[in-house]
Amino acid sequence: MSDGVIFNVPARRCKRCGGILTSEQGLRDGYGPCCLKKMREEEEYRQFMEKQYSLFDMAAEAEAAKTPAKEKFAVQPAADIFRGSEDSAEAAGKETNHESAQE
Repeated sequence: MSDGVIFNVPARRCKRCGGILTSEQGLRDGYGPCCLKKMREEEEYRQFMEKQYSLFDMAAEAEAAKTPAKEKFAVQPAADIFRGSEDSAEAAGKETNHESAQE
């Protein structure tokens, strides 16, 4: 006691909450016992939630099973696309001409 030191305890701060760590394991891990327990529980919950299967997942799979892959990604030739728009324009023009002829 002649050098003025009463006791010397190594201490650090918890990486999660900032609390003071004094135990050997806490100093080694960098986390206190409560924070370590919470982190383990959070990890278990995250793994549990990854394995969950919802009704939305079931509906999406059912919809995917109904529609074959070819229909999902069917490619229509450009000529057909333009021809289709011309046909619809002509049909619209015929309807307006037909209506004016009836009046």
